[in-house]
Amino acid sequence: MKKLLFSLIMLPLLLLFGSCVPVARPEPDYREMVIRAAAEGEAEAGREARDFWAAQLRVQRSPLPCPDFDELLLLARLIQTEAGDSRLPEAWRLCVGEVALNRVASPEFPDTLTEVLQQEERCAGAFDDALCPSRACVLSALRLLQGERHLEPTVVFLSRCRLGGGVYATLCDRLLGRYYLCRSEHPELYV
Repeated sequence: MKKLLFSLIMLPLLLLFGSCVPVARPEPDYREMVIRAAAEGEAEAGREARDFWAAQLRVQRSPLPCPDFDELLLLARLIQTEAGDSRLPEAWRLCVGEVALNRVASPEFPDTLTEVLQQEERCAGAFDDALCPSRACVLSALRLLQGERHLEPTVVFLSRCRLGGGVYATLCDRLLGRYYLCRSEHPELYV
């Protein structure tokens, strides 16, 4: 009887106070916040989330770099402008972004993404009117800025015609036609 009485008294108390035990909340997903901010064109929120994400990666001792938000947004907008059609495979988006990053790394082109894009006549003013990049374009840009590569470093042209030092690969689409990924005319600079 004492056990039953004790159980009847303790059960409500356990239910009442058991729910007051502190529960560890999962850390916010700052990577996802960065992606969402880029896709929505929210630069200030993206920069703030990027700073938290960078700190989180440092604490976790992650080998992945945390890219600059403005560079991520710029690359995602380029990819959106050049390969944002949802019918195109992800490979096209990655190629567009990687060619731009190959130019940044190349001794033949300027050293920043902004300067590389300013060289392109077709990109002049394109970002002023560009809509926010799609999530797919942001994810492709993020993958590239975190180091993913599929092309040779000498591939610095993506064009409807053959340029530079020869064709590395050809991209074909039923509606858009044929595009060529071309190498630099100076492969000796990439050794």
